[in-house]
Amino acid sequence: MTEQRLSSGKICYHCHAPVPAGFDLKVTISKQPRAMCCHGCAAVAGMLSGSQLEQFYQLRSAAAARPEVQSDAWWRAFDDPVLLSQLTEPADARHGQQVDSLSVNVSHLRCAACAWLLESCLRKLPGVEQLVVNYATGQGELRWRRDQIRLSRILIEADRLGYPMEPALLATQGEQRARQRASLRRLVVAALGMFQVMMMSVALYLGLAADMQLAERDFFRWIALLLATPVVWYSGWPFMQAAWRQLRCLRPGMDVPVSLAILLAWGSSCLNTFAGSGEVFFDSAVMFVFFLTISRHLEQNARLRAQAISDRASQLLPLVVKRQTPAGDIEVVQAMQLKRGDTILTTAGETLAADGVLLGDNPVAVNESLLTGESQSIRKNPGDILLAGSQVLDGAPQLQVTACGKHTTLAGIQQLMHKVSAQDNGLNWSTRLASWFTSALLVLAVGTAIWHWSAGWQHSLQITLAVLVVSCPCALALAMPSALSAARAYLARQGILLRDAAVLLRLPLITRLIADKTGTLTRGDFTLQRIIGFEHQPDKTPAQAHQQIIQDYAVAMALHSTHPLARALQSLPTSVVAEQIKESAGQGLTATIAGQTYRLGRLEFVASLSNSDPADMHPELSALVNTGDSQLWLGNSRRLEGVILLGDQLKPGAASDLAALDLPVSLLSGDHPAAVASAAAELAIDDAHGGLLPEAKLAWLQASQQAGDRVLAVGDGINDAPLLAAADIGIAIGTRHSLAKVAADILILHDDLSALALLQRCAELTRRRIRQNLSWALLYNISMIPLAMLGWLPPWLAALGMSLSSLLVVGNSLRLGGLQHTNQMPEAKPFKAVSALRKQTAPA
Repeated sequence: MTEQRLSSGKICYHCHAPVPAGFDLKVTISKQPRAMCCHGCAAVAGMLSGSQLEQFYQLRSAAAARPEVQSDAWWRAFDDPVLLSQLTEPADARHGQQVDSLSVNVSHLRCAACAWLLESCLRKLPGVEQLVVNYATGQGELRWRRDQIRLSRILIEADRLGYPMEPALLATQGEQRARQRASLRRLVVAALGMFQVMMMSVALYLGLAADMQLAERDFFRWIALLLATPVVWYSGWPFMQAAWRQLRCLRPGMDVPVSLAILLAWGSSCLNTFAGSGEVFFDSAVMFVFFLTISRHLEQNARLRAQAISDRASQLLPLVVKRQTPAGDIEVVQAMQLKRGDTILTTAGETLAADGVLLGDNPVAVNESLLTGESQSIRKNPGDILLAGSQVLDGAPQLQVTACGKHTTLAGIQQLMHKVSAQDNGLNWSTRLASWFTSALLVLAVGTAIWHWSAGWQHSLQITLAVLVVSCPCALALAMPSALSAARAYLARQGILLRDAAVLLRLPLITRLIADKTGTLTRGDFTLQRIIGFEHQPDKTPAQAHQQIIQDYAVAMALHSTHPLARALQSLPTSVVAEQIKESAGQGLTATIAGQTYRLGRLEFVASLSNSDPADMHPELSALVNTGDSQLWLGNSRRLEGVILLGDQLKPGAASDLAALDLPVSLLSGDHPAAVASAAAELAIDDAHGGLLPEAKLAWLQASQQAGDRVLAVGDGINDAPLLAAADIGIAIGTRHSLAKVAADILILHDDLSALALLQRCAELTRRRIRQNLSWALLYNISMIPLAMLGWLPPWLAALGMSLSSLLVVGNSLRLGGLQHTNQMPEAKPFKAVSALRKQTAPA
């Protein structure tokens, strides 16, 4: 009876406990508001809903356990070690202390200064290493030391500042849409109020010309006050909140002059209405709010568009999969329950939930457009890797899971996109400039008010309002980040990911291209051409049997490598088992087979195991291996056994794609010099070098940089990691695996070399957009501020001009993001630095 009296009659949707009387807390699950009995249940239910795991409630067989209730339980739920392991990743280790990294979504960002304010305040907390927030996307990256500060304390502090943060992996598009609807409601109130106040103002202006009676004038003023008040204090409240936060942290931003102008206009009008004298500026106040609200609403739309790709990827992944048990039975489990080594079953039309190796004997066709941006059928053979997010087009493939959850290639792409979205994209520079501009503006506004005070305080107030509003540096702060964010989103749709969007500003300065051969300029799909073996007199082994032994041993070792040459052998059968595998970068593999040590790879690497001299090869064998084929040598601690010749083909259009860049090209490869020379001849490349180890490639790159070149390096991303990391700009092409290991500034997820020319054109167009934005923003502020100070610009027109300038900058930037096809891009132009060099070296 006591429990019945204390309960409201409702049952908690999460734990089925009675909801206390008077306690009204709900969480939206499966698009329905569900009652919760405590903040702990709400935290767990919200986490499941945010992770799109609502199906947990349909699959469960009993009510969930009720979590322990704590103060600030919603944020402290993120201190759970299991949850943290799913949401975070190690950033680095300094002095023995682990630094964790977390991608976050930030709410209630009104302008670029909000992002700067949040960064500045949270960085003061002990243990917070770094926080970078991108206002254009509403995303950020947090790095902190878990042993010094709890994640919940950081999130609580952000919430108290008015900018709640939540892990990006738990954020849903529905929550963002809810914020968008709230913004739309404020916009509707501002629009309705503005139109009605403008009608009252027209009557007042006409009344002044027609000698309106005081009673009639006061009536219209009181109506305008009643209509303007909800616009100012409801629609304009976000600006005032942001301004207060900026002032509290002594970091004035763009909301300070705007809020000051709104409050001065509304406050002075209220005083004059109560006094029955003077002028009123209700029309100016509501127009300030309306134009600002519609500008911020459209900017918020742009941020949602910037996150559309990542959101779409999350929504398309299945929540449940069919898993085969060791006994051969089929069970339906949640995708998050999969682990490495599981066997899952799919059918045509389904999207894969995990990375895995294709089992069985039949090939399948898949569509990897979610990962690469290319909507086409790709044939996968047994033994190939299928990626999470790929759509099965035919067949009913079985997969052995190799990666699931946050370890899949798709999760790596999403994580990379979140990190790129969290970068400032020029926001720090533009926001600092805007902050200095704002401080100078406040001083200028005070000087303007003093200068015009002799003409009457009302006249001085009207001019000061115009100065405060017209000079708001929103357009200046958005000039660079909006253009870079739009370019990044456009390239992502083309299957090109930027680790740092600012790399587009450095791309036109490149003077030389260095390219790898295998897998970069060639298909990387090697085919077995021939196996050549040494004839060893004591063995008396027939040549054909000896070749089969070489093949079996080589295949057994190649199964443990991801190198393109090794992948060419992985589809061949073998009964040999290789153990104690060790891979030497750029050299080959070492393994133990039947108790003896073998090596597979470069000639010098393999020959050094037995101290063999490659010059002692049979003359006929020496002539055979000096062809244009790639080579894999096999030997043991006693002798060289033989060599496997593999053939490769250039990618279609590779020569024309390189020529379109209009850059001097150097071909550096670890492949046999004869194979490199053959490829260079087909590509019309004069500077080609073969047989290079990674260290030699790096030395060649550094020598080129010391000679004054700015180098763009293109490789496969993993084998060329030192080269790509040391280049001025590194591009990994055709890389869809192990993204965390790719040391490149730009990742091209498909194999089309025409993406290089697209990058060149996009970089040029982005620089053009930034120049246009900065020119317009500076021209607007420089020309409008003097007009406002002279009293030639009424406040309402100043508000309109300020809003239109911001919208013009954002709209100009989004013209790039709205392009759908590469043929809409402008024609490629030679890199500027190259053009300058050519002019200097041109004959007279």
